[in-house]
Amino acid sequence: MAPSVDLIRFKKYALILVVLSLCLQLPTLFHFLTVATPLQKTIYGGIEMLLVFLLLINSWNIWRELKRKSSNQSTSQIWIIQIAKLCCMSLALCVLGDFINRNFFDFYYQHGSNIEHTYLADSIWFFFPGYSCFIYAAYLAARRKNVAHNFIGYTIMIFSVIGVISFVGMYKEGAGAYVATMTGTYAVLISIMLASALWLLKAYGWAIKWVALGAILAPAADALIGSFWIYGDGYFPRIGYLNWIVYFSSQALIQQLPVRLYTESSE
Repeated sequence: MAPSVDLIRFKKYALILVVLSLCLQLPTLFHFLTVATPLQKTIYGGIEMLLVFLLLINSWNIWRELKRKSSNQSTSQIWIIQIAKLCCMSLALCVLGDFINRNFFDFYYQHGSNIEHTYLADSIWFFFPGYSCFIYAAYLAARRKNVAHNFIGYTIMIFSVIGVISFVGMYKEGAGAYVATMTGTYAVLISIMLASALWLLKAYGWAIKWVALGAILAPAADALIGSFWIYGDGYFPRIGYLNWIVYFSSQALIQQLPVRLYTESSE
């Protein structure tokens, strides 16, 4: 069976989960559904966690399927298993960050800050290493196609500066040292996701455009959080619904990196 046909089910599962996520978020975003009581918030957050956990299972199945295939084929594609592992680890860590961001325990105004949603800064303990795993996976994939270290290094520097500028533009006086340090550092890291999209496009061209789009959507989702959720007032909870649409779509796309690489290497 052709690899593109054999692995297409993982793309279909991801697409189904994205559609289900939209069915959950769009009614609340446009006020067709109200989530107001503590019980409603818990149920709604629980459904969000279920969807992202199912996406993680899909990612794990991609890793497992590629491992199975490698046992019957040459070692020339074993490196893709490492990519699949890194992508799965990336999402697993981000899922833990998602759990914190659901704020099931109603934590507000922590860490001596005038920021209401400080729990979002706590989730960075998981999102930072999570996205670092994907950035490293993109680096390995790009180097496989001999993308120059100079190009990688220059794009990291450029987008790191963009991350610093974006953080300075959204920072709110009185946020506190902890929140400022966590969000400022993370603003630099998540901006490098844009660089990783360029690495992949340079290495594989438009064939990998959807994964690259996922890498672009990741900082877009966090820009919404930074500008309108952490440091912006009056946009919650609608910004949470919009953020989840962008974030979940991003994760669904970037988890397809090993599938795309395996298909490309088998053609």
